[in-house]
Amino acid sequence: MAQTTRTEHDLVGDEEVPADACYGAHTERAVERISRSPHACCGRFRSS
Repeated sequence: MAQTTRTEHDLVGDEEVPADACYGAHTERAVERISRSPHACCGRFRSS
């Protein structure tokens, strides 16, 4: 099943965010970058 998204706009550009998320483009970019980082902190911030 495909997840629905919405497009959030900010100064950096457009970012696809889950439609039911209570956050915007800045948070989505941070989540993507943290999950790709080799220095990620064991997922302790992603547990919520």
